[in-house]
Amino acid sequence: MFSAKFRPLLLVLMIILQMGLIAPVLKAEAPDLAINKYSVSPDTIVEGEEFTLTVNIQNEAEEDLSQVSIELGDNSGYTLIGSKTSIQLAELMAPGQSESFSIDLLYQGGGDGQLPLRFTYNKDNYPQPIREEKYLSVPVDGEGGPEEERLIAIEDKETIYTRAGSEVKASIKLKNLSNYGLEEVLIKASLDSDSPFSFPAEQMFYFRSWDSLETKKINIKLSSRADAADGTYVLHLEGQFIDSTGVSRTNQENLYIQVQDTQITPQLLMEYQLDEMDYLTPGQGLQLPVRIRNEGQIAARDITITLSGTSPSGIFLSSGSNKRYVDTIRGGSEKPVNYLLDADSSLPNDRYPLLLQATYTDQSGKSYKTELEIELEVKTETASVEEPIQNAGAKGRVDPVELSQVGLSRLKVGNIRFTGDMKPGKLINLYCTYYNTGKGSLSNLIIKLEGNFKAVDKTVFMGDMEQNSSGYYETAFEPQEAGEILGQLVFSYQDGSGEPLVVVEPFSLNIAEDSPAQEIDNPISKGISPWLVIIPIIAVAAALAVWQMQRKRQQLPEASSKE
Repeated sequence: MFSAKFRPLLLVLMIILQMGLIAPVLKAEAPDLAINKYSVSPDTIVEGEEFTLTVNIQNEAEEDLSQVSIELGDNSGYTLIGSKTSIQLAELMAPGQSESFSIDLLYQGGGDGQLPLRFTYNKDNYPQPIREEKYLSVPVDGEGGPEEERLIAIEDKETIYTRAGSEVKASIKLKNLSNYGLEEVLIKASLDSDSPFSFPAEQMFYFRSWDSLETKKINIKLSSRADAADGTYVLHLEGQFIDSTGVSRTNQENLYIQVQDTQITPQLLMEYQLDEMDYLTPGQGLQLPVRIRNEGQIAARDITITLSGTSPSGIFLSSGSNKRYVDTIRGGSEKPVNYLLDADSSLPNDRYPLLLQATYTDQSGKSYKTELEIELEVKTETASVEEPIQNAGAKGRVDPVELSQVGLSRLKVGNIRFTGDMKPGKLINLYCTYYNTGKGSLSNLIIKLEGNFKAVDKTVFMGDMEQNSSGYYETAFEPQEAGEILGQLVFSYQDGSGEPLVVVEPFSLNIAEDSPAQEIDNPISKGISPWLVIIPIIAVAAALAVWQMQRKRQQLPEASSKE
């Protein structure tokens, strides 16, 4: 199979990724603060008693962090000893610097053995403080074991912020942390009896199967009373499932909801910075790198970036789609997006406008939109070059010449084709051809298949491509439900200068319901007399019996004469 052929290369790539040798290609978004280690004293936390938490944190950002402080939620089950609601940890933390601190807390009971810590700090490039949440697993009453014992966990967990009397729509990602699949999974949401929130209907979610390390999304709706007091409330998620040994087990996760007057929202800002070439020359190509930064305190989710204003007769995309998709950008973080542009050779020298728009949602599903106007100059580059003329020691000029620049690596993807039975649970084969149409080679090509379906090999390392060469990609996936499925092929690679580039090719398919097997024509079921079927069968059987008897009689005289 195609994927098996490149499995050794994929293994090598995974090792390289862990070593950080090609981090610019697939560099994952990381938090600014990392917890190196922590401990509690005494070893077991008992309800109604005090304990000490010791934590070592490190600045993982590439710039200084200032005014680093820590606080707890009001009703998280833990409170700080004393009158302070927050504790100042450090005035300034340089990149790579680590700090240790100890705080005294009181455990009031409840919770799921997870201690929520909220770090707040400042960055020079961000106009407002950044909040980052960490959840530590602590031994409560001998239960609530370590993190690795939890089989289902909330991914990208953060507190939900809302106002009294409002409705909350929470989109929650749950991940199977185990190394095996789970069966018959039932997730049920519940609230404490004194919670000011209520569900419009029972919130239960069922999954027949759940693969190892697979992430599933659930959407929960709840509303708060108009007289809800400011504070932190708990949303419980209880999971019931069957593990790999056939044993029925349970798992509980908590999510915190903060009621407050001031609404906290994500805030995406986009900016672009052209490299040395600050204009577009037809036939040469131009990279348009866009940086998307979240200056809000909570994550922006389900982000769609759209580039408008391109056309085949003007400025156009050399490859890929004008849409880019980003799952999540946490508060205080950023992600890059690249477009590769070219221009029609007949386009006059001028400045042309483009519009970049980003739509996204917050944790409750509320939609936001931001945009950035871009103006690109298109011109044919000419220059006069002075050269010494070996004649009487004078200097002269050569004729103006077109300056050609080393061409960029440009990946183009052909039509995506499908074969197979377009039904739930059936394998569908996907094929496509891709081309390097640039004037240079490209390296570290990785193809990733994304979508709401199951696939065995979602990521394949293809390696390098010479200029004017082509490649062939083949894989298979299995849709789980009928209806429209959405997917995309993500091609990530580096050009000759080492710059990471991404090409996204989206696709959609309509999956039909399994139709019931057609009934075989049965004359009896259609009301025809059964004797019309039985009599011919009896006649044929009788004829065969008579023929067999005559044959035996003919063989008896022959046998007696021989004796």
